[in-house]
Amino acid sequence: MENNKPNTNDKKLKFDGLVMSIMGLTALTNSAYAIIAPFLPFKFEEKGIDAGWIGYVFSSYSIAVIVFSPLCGSFIRLTGRINLIIIGINLMGFSFIAFGLISSIKDEKQFIILSLFARFLQGMASGLL
Repeated sequence: MENNKPNTNDKKLKFDGLVMSIMGLTALTNSAYAIIAPFLPFKFEEKGIDAGWIGYVFSSYSIAVIVFSPLCGSFIRLTGRINLIIIGINLMGFSFIAFGLISSIKDEKQFIILSLFARFLQGMASGLL
């Protein structure tokens, strides 16, 4: 007679895979926080923008994480865990692309607004992940 109970080793492997996936996503989102730090001050200086705006750009990430992390529970109920992770990864990729396009903007105000928006979007994606 066969045993229909799931093997405990299979459960452990699935759990270990889940933990490793979460650790990888955390590393990705943390690297997203720091990836622009060496470059952004020089871009602001090139454009002649006050250095104080750099603080606003970096803090917009943290504000978005604080706002969207608690909302994640209700988003999970609406979309499901996997879909929420996919949405977060896509938002993170979109924000990276936005930061890549920022350097081509000549107008100071547009540069600041897009920087704030892209950084907030990164924080939002990090909060969802």
